Amino acid sequence: MEETVSPIAFQWPFWDFERKTLFYRMRTSFAVSVKAMDFTVSRLAANDWVHIFPEGKVNLDKEWIRFKWGVGRLIAEPPICPLVLPMWLVNFDSILPNLDPPVNRPRLFKDVTIVVGRPIELSSFRDEVLQQKLGARGTRKLLTDKVEAEMKILKGLAVDLHEDKGGACERFRNYLYGD
Repeated sequence: MEETVSPIAFQWPFWDFERKTLFYRMRTSFAVSVKAMDFTVSRLAANDWVHIFPEGKVNLDKEWIRFKWGVGRLIAEPPICPLVLPMWLVNFDSILPNLDPPVNRPRLFKDVTIVVGRPIELSSFRDEVLQQKLGARGTRKLLTDKVEAEMKILKGLAVDLHEDKGGACERFRNYLYGD
């Protein structure tokens, strides 16, 4: 597992965070068949919580990056379809900017917006996709695309809330409760 999984390397010596949590990073060059993905699927099969960053890299320019197909694998392979709870963070990079030289401590008192969306129900969609027998690639792509579409909606709402655009709170309430 050491070849394919490495702890998140925080620059701060006083952070022992990665040893106390189940945070780990996957080398994206190994794609969806990496041992770390097998480990993650096994965690989901055991009904454990798994938090992923589906873009697969640091997004410096904040443009949309398509999700990696590993997202679809994490939905397709566990015996029970996992519950997907989407989250979007806006301006989080203001706390710990990705600069050269690196910032060694977080910047305090920054405006950050964290939006947790409604759970994405994928059980019936997953069953339909699996019944189509599209093969691993086709299945992973469709499941990933479904999650990505929901995340695009959540991102738009999160950015509007962060920028305090008119009507953003009402649109978010409608998103959550369907009123």
